[in-house]
Amino acid sequence: MSQHPSTQPLELPHELRAHHRRWAFLDLETTGLTAPIGVVQVGIEVVDFDDLGNASVAARLSICTDPGLPHEATALAVHGMAAGDLVAGRTAPLSLHGLTCTETDREPIDHIDPVVRAWPEAAREATAWLAALRPDSIACWGDYDFLVLEALAGRDAPTVELPPANAYLDLQALYRERFAGTGADRTSTRLAKAAEAFGLGAPQAHRALADAELARRVFVAMADHAAAEAACGAA
Repeated sequence: MSQHPSTQPLELPHELRAHHRRWAFLDLETTGLTAPIGVVQVGIEVVDFDDLGNASVAARLSICTDPGLPHEATALAVHGMAAGDLVAGRTAPLSLHGLTCTETDREPIDHIDPVVRAWPEAAREATAWLAALRPDSIACWGDYDFLVLEALAGRDAPTVELPPANAYLDLQALYRERFAGTGADRTSTRLAKAAEAFGLGAPQAHRALADAELARRVFVAMADHAAAEAACGAA
């Protein structure tokens, strides 16, 4: 299973962006916080950075899954995807993915699964898709998603097997170390609050793909900010 992000030293965001060119930003929606935890949605955005730090989206994946486990009330209140919405074999409407028709016209780079998958099938599907893209770095907002996947592997449950990468990064820890607490608008390390702190104005949708995209946008903002500070210091 993947290397835990806490074992990695935290470089400055713009240095990380320069060192790792292809990134996979991963997010999961789950049945809750109490074990055993099931996955109800997988969202991944794969992005390439060029020499100037510009980002281009290489591919996006969204799969709605039937976890085979009950949902905790607190989790249901957050993501709003009830067990009745996530029955294997049923249609997964775009609204369940948090998308509209205008957001899914980029085939073949998008893989938006139109059917709810049983978790074992979804895990295999996401594993194969991500392995084919070979990201240099795999990033999540917080280590929770990494821990969920490791816990699934630890109890011999189906899991998304993350491919070998040069770095597994907890972006929340990066934000906490480099940016949190530096102003009244940076008192929280929640993803939505971090987005607001950088003026992105993007609410957290609590759909896996949307949150993966938002994590990427916050990372880019962190990298741009750090690069500007480094340039000023060198002047």
